[in-house]
Amino acid sequence: MIFCHRTENFHVIFRIKLLKTTLYTIFNSCFRYLATGDSHQTIAFSFRVGRSTVSNIVKEVCQELWNVLQPLYLPTPTEEMWTQTVTGFKELWEFPNCLGSIDGKHVKLKCPASSGSNYFCYKNYCSIVLLAIVDPYYKFIVVVINSDRQHSDWYF
Repeated sequence: MIFCHRTENFHVIFRIKLLKTTLYTIFNSCFRYLATGDSHQTIAFSFRVGRSTVSNIVKEVCQELWNVLQPLYLPTPTEEMWTQTVTGFKELWEFPNCLGSIDGKHVKLKCPASSGSNYFCYKNYCSIVLLAIVDPYYKFIVVVINSDRQHSDWYF
C-alpha cells in the first residue's frame, strides 16, 4: 500500500517537474529568440527540441502576448483620444491641428519563397513596412505592420 502511494507521488512529482521543464523551454526559447534574434535552429539545439517546435512556440507565445497586451497598451483609438492628442500637440508643441507624428521603416528580410514582388520595395531589397503614429508624449497610438505592397495606400 505504501509502495503504491509512493509510486503515485513520484508520478505526480515527475509530472510537475515535466510541466516546469516544458514551461521553462517554452518561455525561455521564445524570449531568447525575441531578445537575441538567434536562429530557430540554434535555440532548438540549446533547449534540445526540434526547430519546428521552436517556430511554433515563438508564433504561439507572440500571438498570446499580443492578445493580452494590445488592449492594455495599444487600444483602438477613440474620438476622445484623438481630441486629447490634438490638444496636447497644440499646448505642448504649439503645433495646431495635429493628430499625431507618423514615421515608417522598411525592415529588411530574406524573401519568402514564391512571394513574387509582395515583399520587394523601391530600395531594391525585400522588406516589411512598419508604420506608427505617436501622441505628443511619445506614446504609440497606432501601429501598422504590413508587407503587402498592393494595399500601401490604406494604412490609415
